[in-house]
Amino acid sequence: MSFLDRVAIPPDASSTFTAAASPAIGKYFRDVCGIDGDPREYVCEWIGRIAAGNTPAKALGLTEEHVDALLSQARDLIQAGAPARARDKLLLALLLDPMEERALYAAAVTLQMESRFADAGRAYAFYIWRKPLDPLGYLRVGECLLGDGVLDEAKEFVEAARSAADELQDTQTVQHATTLLAFIDSRRAVIQG
Repeated sequence: MSFLDRVAIPPDASSTFTAAASPAIGKYFRDVCGIDGDPREYVCEWIGRIAAGNTPAKALGLTEEHVDALLSQARDLIQAGAPARARDKLLLALLLDPMEERALYAAAVTLQMESRFADAGRAYAFYIWRKPLDPLGYLRVGECLLGDGVLDEAKEFVEAARSAADELQDTQTVQHATTLLAFIDSRRAVIQG
């Protein structure tokens, strides 16, 4: 089921795209996008495919391997220390497949790498919304809150991550969460002095 099932799209939506009839826009579509013919027909066909429940990637004729290639490029850029460039690839992957959880998680990672903790926390919150049983989302929000100095909320998220990881028998995440909880407690002790 597509979110467009609730949107009324007239059978012949080409009148909506009269701006695409501009010669300059048509030239751009031909030269830059490789689209010959009337751009209005192409756009209407694409919208029809999405309205039928396809992701934008499928509507464009792309496969899962295309999205995987973007994710692979993003991973390489993250490992090379180029989070902004990686995020460009990840956002493209999300545009092509808005339900791509790996791209959402990795985009949050790039924000966290840049110490943009509030933005990263929001992105991880969307990841939690998509995968509520994955302890890593909670753990990462806890790390972001810790980075922003919000110790009490950070502790709640890290405890939730440890609990979920314990249920899943994810010993690595349990260990990391336990270490973070000890760090949070030590920071609180120093602050309370």
